[in-house]
Amino acid sequence: MAYRFISNKFNGKATIHIVGGTASDIVVVGNSTVSNLTVNATSSEIISGAIIRRVIWGTDIPIKVTRGANVVIVLTQAGDIDFAGLSINLDSAASINVANLTANSFLVMEIDKIFSSITSVY
Repeated sequence: MAYRFISNKFNGKATIHIVGGTASDIVVVGNSTVSNLTVNATSSEIISGAIIRRVIWGTDIPIKVTRGANVVIVLTQAGDIDFAGLSINLDSAASINVANLTANSFLVMEIDKIFSSITSVY
């Protein structure tokens, strides 16, 4: 499965377009050498989690989105869900796995990145 970023803001949101093929993992947690959500390979972002804010999809078979061992949503036919204040943050540090996309399927996810708070000791 291939995915591309429609937008990816430094210390902000990412919008990902996923198209059909085999299952795909989007690694959430880490720095630019580990996480797929950092802006680029030299980014100073260190991501501690991600929250799914919105999904838009079209499919001929159910699309399954999991995080860790948890199924967070199963999507059928076509639609657009804006979770607004609810969001899906179950297992927010786990990779996002998308399965069952065929050549006739797509999924767009809007994701908010979560960062660890940094404290200084003087």
